[in-house]
Amino acid sequence: MSMKFQSNRAQVMAKHMRAKKAAHAAIGQFVSSKARLLSPVDTSNLRNSISSKAELEKVVIGTSADYGIYVEKGTGIFAEDNNGRQTPWMYRDPKTGKMVKTQGQRPQPFLRPAAENNKPQIIQVGTSTYSSLMR
Repeated sequence: MSMKFQSNRAQVMAKHMRAKKAAHAAIGQFVSSKARLLSPVDTSNLRNSISSKAELEKVVIGTSADYGIYVEKGTGIFAEDNNGRQTPWMYRDPKTGKMVKTQGQRPQPFLRPAAENNKPQIIQVGTSTYSSLMR
């Protein structure tokens, strides 16, 4: 009686990589949607700029709005970790054209809480997506 060994390793690994990337994409969509719900809204630019990018080993979630970091972490005397300017300053309000004195902006976190407050759901989304594709 002869036996023959056939390796399916390449097919299984390819399927694993596709499932892993799909799980990352699902996690990115989930966390992005939670961040959009938490983001402060004035013109909707910040909310609409939140996106995710699934990579093989990680998911990158962020905003393309240049002021997103200042909303997330605050500015001036209110900045997280005391990382802001400690003296008041003046700027011209683009809407009114008037000079305004400020000490900064309080943080309004929306990205970190979207991930940190939903860890069990994130695990569930990733696990169910991966499992369904590996069957």
